[in-house]
Amino acid sequence: MGGPTRAYPRVSHFPPRRLPLAAFASWTLLAFTLTGEDARASTFIRGDDPPQGSCSRVSADFSRWTPAAGPAARFIADAFTGKGSDLWIGLGYTDAGFWSAEAHAPNDACDACTMLDIVVTGFDGKRRALPVITSADRSRLEASSPEELKSFTLASLWRLAAKDWPVANLQQDYQLRYAPNRDADGLSDPYPGWMVETSVSTKWQLRFALRVESHMMCWCMFGWRGWAPAAPRRP
Repeated sequence: MGGPTRAYPRVSHFPPRRLPLAAFASWTLLAFTLTGEDARASTFIRGDDPPQGSCSRVSADFSRWTPAAGPAARFIADAFTGKGSDLWIGLGYTDAGFWSAEAHAPNDACDACTMLDIVVTGFDGKRRALPVITSADRSRLEASSPEELKSFTLASLWRLAAKDWPVANLQQDYQLRYAPNRDADGLSDPYPGWMVETSVSTKWQLRFALRVESHMMCWCMFGWRGWAPAAPRRP
């Protein structure tokens, strides 16, 4: 099928903690076209891989940012503080690849360890993560107020946008597709091994999923992965 074959974890889904954020720096955005599934509203997806025992279930929230939703930093931070630990947001693409915001806790034994990255996945599947909130940040912020976490997250996004994250140049004319055959509870059965797919017809296709990195006793250590099912096609 062209994707990773490792086990998939059971992922905790924590209750919302919505924090309104100050506006991010403004920029000019061109008109855009939405194609494929309208993923601007959060969508919960889960899948099961029965042979993996206690790490057989994977679940996460997915959404798609568009310029119509307002500044990207506000959208990301609202989702990060409001959706729990396991989150993927499609942001758009540039010549460097597809950009996404990806949040996860390092394992399913910690409710307040969620990390956040801005990630660019090249059309060949190679990935580069730009940290927004690291594990060390969460340790330092453990006793901080929600407002302090909010301010730290926003400041990190500002720094990335000023240097490495080309938020003003993200193109939106791509298709987004979720894992098929989902029921009312978000279960994809049979689970295809990927959770969301982005593509531009005749040019490139990428798939993303949360998966197990390692096991320790009854704990599942997991992280986001992205890959190209096939080599990028030339126009």
